[in-house]
Formats: sequence, structure tokens, C-alpha cells
Amino acid sequence: MIFLLILIVFAYVYTRPLVILLVPGLPPGWESYPSLWEETGLDAVVFGSAALVRAWKTAGLSLPEGTVPVGWGTPCAAATERLLERKALVMAEPTLESLAALLAELKNTKFTEEKE
Repeated sequence: MIFLLILIVFAYVYTRPLVILLVPGLPPGWESYPSLWEETGLDAVVFGSAALVRAWKTAGLSLPEGTVPVGWGTPCAAATERLLERKALVMAEPTLESLAALLAELKNTKFTEEKE
């Protein structure tokens, strides 16, 4: 029994630093992303969780003008609107098919606006 307790304490102490290592960081080459977005445009950024929106905001990142934030669900979209102070679209359901449909609709809407 004492061995099990020691094992649990050992596991707790030695896995705590791993939590710090699992905090998301910016992807490699991040510094070139904003200039690429200026050249090609960025239609949407999809946030999969409120935590991701918080991490985006904490990292000091912003969305380029005209970019539509999309929430994977209602809580995520609400966090997006609160933290980024921009209206966010909400996916109908949390599936890849719903994401594809929303992005296709967004693309068609932008294309129609550009033609007018």
C-alpha cells in the first residue's frame, strides 16, 4: 500500500512539469503568417474551443480585417465574441461536414459581394 502511495506521489510530482510543456505555442514560422494573410486574404478562422480563443487573445494575436471568426459551438462562439469583440458565426453542428458547409456558404457570400 505504501508503495502505491509513493508511486502516486512520484507520478504526480514528475508529471506536473509536463502540463507546462503541453501549453500550446505558436506554430513554427508563425512570424510569416500575417504577411501571407495580407497577400492572399484570410476568409475565416475557426476556433474549436473557448480555451483556444483565450490562448489566441493571450498570445496577442488579432484577426485581419474582413476575417470572420467561427465557433465550433455556441459556447466557443460566445467566448470568441466576448474576447475578440467581433461577431462570430456558429456551426450548425460540431462536425466536419457542418464546417465545410459553413465555409462554402461564407465563400459564396463573399464572392457574391465582390461581384456587386
